Amino acid sequence: MKTKTILVAAIMVLTANMAQAQMKLNLHYEQIITERGELADYALECIGQDNAILEKDTTYNLLSVKRVVNATKSQQPALKTPEASHFEMNKAQKNIDSRVPKYAPLSEEAAHAVSAGQKARAVAKQIFRIRETRNYILSGEVEHMPADGKSMELVLHELNKQEKALMELFLGRKTVVKKSEQVIVELPKEELKIEKAIARFNKDKGIVAINDTTGEPIVIEVQRYTQRVLAEEQPKSKKAAPIYETKIVRSNIQVKYEGKVIMHSVLKEK
Repeated sequence: MKTKTILVAAIMVLTANMAQAQMKLNLHYEQIITERGELADYALECIGQDNAILEKDTTYNLLSVKRVVNATKSQQPALKTPEASHFEMNKAQKNIDSRVPKYAPLSEEAAHAVSAGQKARAVAKQIFRIRETRNYILSGEVEHMPADGKSMELVLHELNKQEKALMELFLGRKTVVKKSEQVIVELPKEELKIEKAIARFNKDKGIVAINDTTGEPIVIEVQRYTQRVLAEEQPKSKKAAPIYETKIVRSNIQVKYEGKVIMHSVLKEK
């Protein structure tokens, strides 16, 4: 199952010393794990939905690239590119709805079902019963209404959680894990135009080695602009002609993936 890569543009205007030839970048992406539900074959028949996950799959989406500014010594060291053959991974952070239990709270009928079809029909009945109960509460048609708004909110929250867990038996479960990896990009000090790959990204593997051609390159493009300015050292005689020099005053930096800009940064000389 392929998912469309989400590309987020980060536009930053920064001040930097152009003598510094290294740039540290964080590559942010997500791992999406989809799992088939136990009752996937009965989704259409029992709950009227034909969008069940039919097989387990893992895909990756590149989200954004951001420049690291004022990094502290305590931060995890980055790896240089393009020589690096692997990347250090920051602590992965799962983005899962923790309110949804991993295992659905089955009714007695569903728990004692002797076949998958019988279990599917029992679970479907349980789902429709939860929905009816929620509708009765919202319309005020239940005999014992929750005492106040907060109590009603808690009851509805629990019903929603149970319904989602039961629906996952039919439709499957999706888990999203947020990840980030860091690279150091070497930028020649005097070159006015630079274009090179800083990493590669594979939608089935995530960040891969720079020499792994199974991944599409993440490319940095740097365009530096110069200006004729007065030199710091000038003739002592006021009658002498002033001395000028050409200096790099600004750099326009773009990071691209699959031809789309995912980071735009302007660096100005102090």
